Amino acid sequence: MPPSSAAEAPMPSPGSRTEADPASKTYDWLVRRSSAAAQEDRPLTHQPAEFDRVTEALSSTIEALPWGASAVAVVALGAGLLLWLRGRGVVRPAFAIGFAAIFGAIGFYGPPAVGLDIDPHLGLGVGLVLGALLGLAMFRFAMAVMLGATLGLAAPLIAGAALRLEPTWLQLREEAPTETTEQRFIPGEGGTDNFITWSENILRDLGVPLPESREPADRDARSPEPREEGEAGERLVAEGAERVRNFLRALGEEARIEWNALSVSDRWILTGSAMLGVLVGFLSGLARPKHVAALVTGFAGAAMWLPAAAFLFKAHDLPGAGFLPASPLAWLVVWVAIAIVGALLQWTSLRPRADKSQSR
Repeated sequence: MPPSSAAEAPMPSPGSRTEADPASKTYDWLVRRSSAAAQEDRPLTHQPAEFDRVTEALSSTIEALPWGASAVAVVALGAGLLLWLRGRGVVRPAFAIGFAAIFGAIGFYGPPAVGLDIDPHLGLGVGLVLGALLGLAMFRFAMAVMLGATLGLAAPLIAGAALRLEPTWLQLREEAPTETTEQRFIPGEGGTDNFITWSENILRDLGVPLPESREPADRDARSPEPREEGEAGERLVAEGAERVRNFLRALGEEARIEWNALSVSDRWILTGSAMLGVLVGFLSGLARPKHVAALVTGFAGAAMWLPAAAFLFKAHDLPGAGFLPASPLAWLVVWVAIAIVGALLQWTSLRPRADKSQSR
């Protein structure tokens, strides 16, 4: 019986793809690593092997990005540093300017649109003044809401830690380890294919576009025609939105299960601590809006310039790139520490002004 056409078709070699395509480079790297692992017959372990593989794949993708991405990263780095160091002095004028622009546009275009015989320039001036005043008033209210929401979320976590409440999902994870932890690469038994499929799923979750299928038979089925690119883009957006909805639905279901597993007294303690945190945070934000602005902008600025700096270090192989954190937990610790430093730097700038006002 003659072999099938799919069996006669040669496998695409890594050299047939362009080196400029980051997805192709990542895909070829996965194939090479999986083949080597299959020959060595070594086990697949999640930590830290998988994270190292994903990190290396992301690094190769970052290095292949154009210079436009670096320009965006430089802008984000500068804006993040400004927000981190001087955000307290930037946020309040930004509120005033933003509200003034919105109300000024309403005052300029609104009266003619509804048929009122009012000079647009007069409406513009009134809108600018009212918008600026409202923006200054909303600044204090916004800082109070932000601090209230932050303490409202943090207080139950602190209370839960004090009560030594252990989520049930941690117990389930300890009792039921995943099968992939003990997965092995066995030559001739599909270990390589399993690894490639697992890697493709990770890259797809990270948003990295995969190249054409390694199976010649279904290449035409996976490659859309040019006229279908618009429909494919809409389908990807719909799938992403559905994934977000499923995640939020699962998160809500998990929260409901955790809540139902608590005793009545624990529920009252967590609810009371959350309400107390919201109240204390809101009142503190109204009383000390500048200090709250320093704290909020410290965290927001660090969240902007830290990823931008890491991107530039990785993309251009700058000195010190090897000292960047290698785990999400380490990045979280670094972000919180740097954010607190930024808030402290802004708080110290408030003291000289307070001392001068008292001396007068």
